[in-house]
Amino acid sequence: MSPNRTLLRPGSTLRWLVALALVPLLGGADECGGGAVCHLGDVTLLPGDSVPADDGCNTCQCTADGTMACTLLACDGCTYDGQAYAAGASFPASDGCNACACQPDGVVACTAMACVPTCVYAGHGYNPGQSFAASDGCNTCSCAADGVVSCTEEACVDCQLADARYAAGEAVPGGACEVCTCGADGSVVCESTCSPCTYDGANYAPGDAFSSTDGCNTCGCLGDGQVVCTAKACVGTCEYAGAVYLEGDTFAATDGCNSCSCGAGGLVGCTKLGCAGACAYGDYSWAVGSSFPAADGCNTCTCDPAGSGLVACTHAPCQTTCEANGEGFASGAPTPSGPCEVCVCEPSGEITCLATPCAPCHYNGGFYGPGETFAADDGCNSCVCGGGGEVACTEMACACDPTAEWWRDYVAEPGTCEVVDFACPEATDTFETACGCGCEQSADCPQWFDCMPSPDAPACDVAAIHAQCPYSLIAY
Repeated sequence: MSPNRTLLRPGSTLRWLVALALVPLLGGADECGGGAVCHLGDVTLLPGDSVPADDGCNTCQCTADGTMACTLLACDGCTYDGQAYAAGASFPASDGCNACACQPDGVVACTAMACVPTCVYAGHGYNPGQSFAASDGCNTCSCAADGVVSCTEEACVDCQLADARYAAGEAVPGGACEVCTCGADGSVVCESTCSPCTYDGANYAPGDAFSSTDGCNTCGCLGDGQVVCTAKACVGTCEYAGAVYLEGDTFAATDGCNSCSCGAGGLVGCTKLGCAGACAYGDYSWAVGSSFPAADGCNTCTCDPAGSGLVACTHAPCQTTCEANGEGFASGAPTPSGPCEVCVCEPSGEITCLATPCAPCHYNGGFYGPGETFAADDGCNSCVCGGGGEVACTEMACACDPTAEWWRDYVAEPGTCEVVDFACPEATDTFETACGCGCEQSADCPQWFDCMPSPDAPACDVAAIHAQCPYSLIAY
């Protein structure tokens, strides 16, 4: 027998020959002079020896005449990445660097080597076979094995806002507390960056304005979720003896025997029954035995308990002035106060301050709370919201940039501003900077209006917006 061949005894099984090819299968007589044997490469099989077939699921056996007989069972294949493979087949993995094999039980086994990306696109690495979005936001790219990136070239739909166009994936100017992007279908997609407000059981978005529960003031939603409201005196309330009543309320008069009611326009009407022993003092009639402030603001008066109608007051000396900011103020006079408070000079010479509701400020399409500081629309000055809803801004000279000043329309260059005569359209005013002169719209106009059709919002009056804010963009 040849020294480079292995002889297997009858009945033995060669399980480790799975990967060896079964052809050519040669038969012949045993070199030792015995019966026929089967040759499989350098291996000699004796009649009765069995080995797996190369399909991974059938079995082959050496017969007595030196030939191999194999079963012909149907093998379970594998499906990988949408492709069918026979049991035992090998193929590349989808990452382009590993290899896979289809096992007899239909399971795909792949190597797990770390792949080195071969394609670089927009600063990112991709493996061969990978697909990813193109930078235009509407096409798709794929990485080839040679490191070449190929992309589809479909025409992308742009987004149009007034006279400006934006490509898919490009940032689009948004409103207050919004980050907006042009979508692949030509629509503008915005995400809110601010907290909503809840007021009287309803939710409001930052920048929304809505009615106060008193029916006469206006409230606004700030970006931090805070609600601020104006503090105007409402028609339909009355003031009487230091107390406030709603229109239609009925209450006792100070004389103790008459009754009053709050009427339209803040007028108080009282009955005029003669009250036994009542005292007349100041603007009111006071009940028998009642005490009330004297006119000097520091003493106290009492209506005679005996019912004589006489008024008796204490006569303590009153300090007549309060000192504030180097000035003197009489007792009862208002003194300088901070935002959202009212201060008055007390008879004791002390200044007492009472907190009052503050009015929000509306500026450039947004609402700001009293004391809140924010950037002016010129980009270089800063503004602060006062307690009465007024906005005060610094007035430093700004470095001008006509391309960035969207709220302005430059008409002439600096050297010709003095000799050029031009008229600005309605709702705009003239301006002059180091870059030139022209027309500018109100600071209350936002950079753009969202007028995209929505079932939850009324349709915009585009013509009215153009008339009021001619340089703002409108999405519709």
